[in-house]
Amino acid sequence: MKRPHLAGWMIASLLVLTFATHAFTQETSQALTAAKAAFAEAERARSQRPPKREEAIQKYEEAVAFYRTAGERAMEATALTNIGVLYNQLADRLKALEYLNQALSLHKLVGNQREEARTLTYMAYASTALLERQQALEYFNQSLRISQALGDGALEAATLVDISGIYGALGESQKSLDYMNLGLMKSRAAGNRSLEVRAITNIGSLHRQLGDDSRALEYYNEALPIYQALGEWYGEALTLTNIGWSYSHSKEWQKALDHYHLALAIFKGKDDRRWTEGMVLTSIGIAHHALGNTSEALAYLNEALPIHKSLGNQGWEGHTLTGLGRVYDSLRQPEKALDYFQQGLKVYRTMVNHGAQANNLLAIARIERKRGNLSEAQQLAETALDIIESLRARVVSQESRAAFFASKRELYEFYVDLLMQLDQKTPATGRDAEALRASERAHARGLLETLTESRVDIRQGVDSHLLERERALQRQINDEELRRTRLQSGKHTQEDLQAIEKRVNRLLEDYNTVQSEIRLRSPRYAALTQPVPLTLKEIQQQVLDDKTMLLEYALGEEKSYLWVVTQSELKSFVLPKRSVVEAAARRVYDLLIVSNRTQARRPAELALAELGRMILGPAAALLNKERLVIVADGGLEYVPFTALPVLSAPAYEPLIARHEIISLPSASVLNVLRREMPNRQRAPEALAVLADAVFQSNDARLAQRRGNAHSPADSPVLTQRDLIRSAGEVGVLNFERLPFSRREADAIVAKAGGVRILKALDFTASRETVFKSKLDQYRIVHFATHGLLNSQRPALSGIVLSLYDEQGRPIDGFLRAHEIYNLKLNADLVVLSACRTALGRQIRGEGLVGLTRGFMYAGAPSVVASLWDVRDEATSELMSRFYEGMFKDGKRPAAALRAAQTSLWKEKRWSAPYYWAGFVLQGEWR
Repeated sequence: MKRPHLAGWMIASLLVLTFATHAFTQETSQALTAAKAAFAEAERARSQRPPKREEAIQKYEEAVAFYRTAGERAMEATALTNIGVLYNQLADRLKALEYLNQALSLHKLVGNQREEARTLTYMAYASTALLERQQALEYFNQSLRISQALGDGALEAATLVDISGIYGALGESQKSLDYMNLGLMKSRAAGNRSLEVRAITNIGSLHRQLGDDSRALEYYNEALPIYQALGEWYGEALTLTNIGWSYSHSKEWQKALDHYHLALAIFKGKDDRRWTEGMVLTSIGIAHHALGNTSEALAYLNEALPIHKSLGNQGWEGHTLTGLGRVYDSLRQPEKALDYFQQGLKVYRTMVNHGAQANNLLAIARIERKRGNLSEAQQLAETALDIIESLRARVVSQESRAAFFASKRELYEFYVDLLMQLDQKTPATGRDAEALRASERAHARGLLETLTESRVDIRQGVDSHLLERERALQRQINDEELRRTRLQSGKHTQEDLQAIEKRVNRLLEDYNTVQSEIRLRSPRYAALTQPVPLTLKEIQQQVLDDKTMLLEYALGEEKSYLWVVTQSELKSFVLPKRSVVEAAARRVYDLLIVSNRTQARRPAELALAELGRMILGPAAALLNKERLVIVADGGLEYVPFTALPVLSAPAYEPLIARHEIISLPSASVLNVLRREMPNRQRAPEALAVLADAVFQSNDARLAQRRGNAHSPADSPVLTQRDLIRSAGEVGVLNFERLPFSRREADAIVAKAGGVRILKALDFTASRETVFKSKLDQYRIVHFATHGLLNSQRPALSGIVLSLYDEQGRPIDGFLRAHEIYNLKLNADLVVLSACRTALGRQIRGEGLVGLTRGFMYAGAPSVVASLWDVRDEATSELMSRFYEGMFKDGKRPAAALRAAQTSLWKEKRWSAPYYWAGFVLQGEWR
C-alpha cells in the first residue's frame, strides 16, 4: 500500500492556521464534545473487570462518527485502532483487521508513527491467529522499522519479542531464539522490566521446546520473582505453568502437578482467565495420566477441550486431543485413541505445527504396531522422522540442536525397534541393515556435523566486529570463572556465587547466540553439505578392514540391540532393555573405580562377567577379529570394554588380551575424520608434553623461588578451595601436585629419543605454552595433569595447568573446552593423562560430550583419555610402556596402548582393571 501524498493536506492545514479562514462551527464543537465523551465511556467500559467489550465497541463507534464530523483524523484513527483491538480480543479477527486497516491509513495520513506501529502490531496479532504467519511477520517488521526510526527502545524490544514468537510458530527455533535474545538485550537497555521478564520467560520456553529443560528452569526461576515484584499476576501464573511443563518433560510429574495447581489458584481468582485456565486444565490432566490417575485425567482434559474450541485456541485443542488419545491408549481402547490422535493431527496440520505432527504420527504408529500393522507403522514413523530431520536442520546452535535431538530420541528408538521386529518377521529382507543405519542416524549427529564444519574455516568472510564479539565473550567467561574460584578462596556468601553463576550463564547464552550468528552469516557454512550417516555397505567399504569388526549398540525402553558388522556380513542380536543394561553397567563402573582394593577385586570381576554375558554373550562366537570397534550407547559409554571378560576363558581374562579395542561415537564420525587425513601435511615435530604443573600456593617450587622474602600465606593466592566447585564433580577435592607426572614426562621423552620434542614442566606447563608454542607443529600432544568436568555446562570443562607464575602470582591455569575447540592442531594423537577426561555431559543421541570431542574438532583424529581418576604412579607406568610401544617398537597408538594395558594386567602389582582399563582410545586406529 502506497503512502498518500501529504503535501496538499499540509498546505491546507497551514492556510487554516495562518489565515483563520475556517472556525469551529457550533456543530463541530458539539461533535468534538460528544466524541470525547463517547471515547471516555468506551475507555471505562474496556478497563472494567471483566471488560465490557461490546459496550466499548459501541461507544468507540460513536466517537469515530463524532470525530469524523469534527475533522479530528488523529483521534478517529485511534478510536478505530481500539475497536480493532477489541474485535481481536473477541476472536473476530477479520472484523479486527477491517478496522485496523482503516486506522492504519489514517495514522499514516496524519503522520502518527507511534500509533501506526501499534496498529501494525495488532494487525500482526490478528494475522497470527488466522495462521497467516508470513503476513504477520511483514506487519511486525514494518512496526520494527518504525520503532527503530523513532528511537523507541521499549517498542523495538516488544516487537523483537513478537517476531521471535512468529519464527517459533514457523518451526524456526534458532531464529526465534536469536530474536528473543536481541529483545532481551534491548529491553534491558530500555530499562523496561516488564518486557525484560517477558523475554526471559520466552527464552526459557524456547529452551524447553528444544528439549533443554534444565536451562528452561533456570530462566523461569529467574523470571518468577520479577513478576512477583512487579505485581504481574498473569506472568507469575504463566511462569508457574511453564515450570510445571519443564518438570513434566523431565517426568517429575508430582512437582509439575504442584506448580500447575499454584497457577490455577491464581487464574481462578481473576477475571478474563479462560484462555490460560484451559491450558492449565489440560496440563493437570496430562500430569494425572502420567501418575496413573486415569479418571482425574479424563475429567480435566474433557473440561479443558470445550474451552479451547470456544476460544479458537488450536494449539491447546490439539494438545488436549492428543492427551485424550494417550489416556484411551493406556486404557487399551485403540479405536478411541486413534480417533483422538487423528483429530489432533488434523488440527496440527491446519496450524502447520510440524513438531506436534511428528509426535502424533509416532503415537498413531505405536498403535498400528500393536494392531499388527507393521508396514503402516513404518510409513508413519518415516514420515515423522523426515519432519524431525527437517526441523533439526533449521537449528543452527549446536547446543540447542543436540538438546532438540535428544528430546526426539524416542522416535529413533521406536523406528529401530520396528525395523528389527520386521526383520524377525521376514528375515533376509535387509531390515536389520536399515535398523543399523537408523542407529547411525541417532548416534553423535552433532559431533558429525561439527567435525564437518571444522574442516572449513567458517569464520572467513564474517564481519570482524562479530568475531571480536566472540573473542570478547570468551575472555569474559574465563574472567568470571577465575573470579568464581578466587571468591571461593576467601569470605563469601551463597549470593555472591549465585551472582557469578548468573553472569556466566548469561555470557554463555550470548556466546552461543554469537556463534549461531557467525554460522548464519558465514558463506562457507551456507555452502556446507550436511553429512549423511553411513549405510551398511559404506561402513563395510569405508570404515572396516579384514582385521576389524564393528559392534554397535542401541539401548531401548523395551529391547536393546547389538549389530556385529564385518566387511562381508551383518549379524544382529536382541539384548535386554535399557534399564537392565544400564544398571549392570553402573554396577561395573562403581566397582572398577575402587577395584585397587583387594576386597573389591572379586565383586568387580563378577560384575564384569555379568555384563559381558549380557552385552557380548549372544555374539561371543563371532568375536574372531583382531580389532573390535565399539559404538556404545547410554550407560555403556562408561564401561571399559577392554576389561570385559573373554567368556570362553576358564579364569578371568580381559578382552584386551585377545583384541585391540577402539571406541567410536559412531562409524560415520570415523569416516568424516578420515576424509581430511590424506590432505593433511604431516607435523614436523614429534611430541609436546605438558606435565607437573604448579597448582598450590605452598608448592615447594614456589618456596624455593621466594626464598625468605615472604611466606605463601602472605600472598592473595589461589588455594585448593578455589577449585572445589568443578573438582567436586570429578571426585577431586583439591588439586595436589602430581609428582609421578614428571617421571611420566621424563620417561616419555626418553622413549621418544629426545629430539623434536617440547617438554613443558613446572611453571611452563601453562596456558601460555599452549597458545604460544605452536602445538600444531607436533604429531603427539600429551597433557599429564588434572582435568575438570562440568556436567551442566560442558563448555566450562577443561584441563588444569599451572595456577602460578614463577613470581608466585596467581594466573589463569584453566584450558577450557570452548578454547580447546578453537585450537588448531595437526596432531595424529592427543593423550589426556588426567582424571575422567573421556567423560562429560551425557546427552541422549550424542553420548558423552566432553574434552575428547573438543580435541577431535581441533584436528586430532585419535584421542586417548580416561574414564576415571587413575592412581598417579600407575598412570605413569602405563604411559611409559605406551610410548615405548610407539617410539621403540613402531606400533600404532591403538596397538601400543593394548600392549601396555596387557603388560600391566599380567603383573600382579597392577593386575586390577582399576590401574589399566580406564584409558580408552577414541577415533582413528590406523
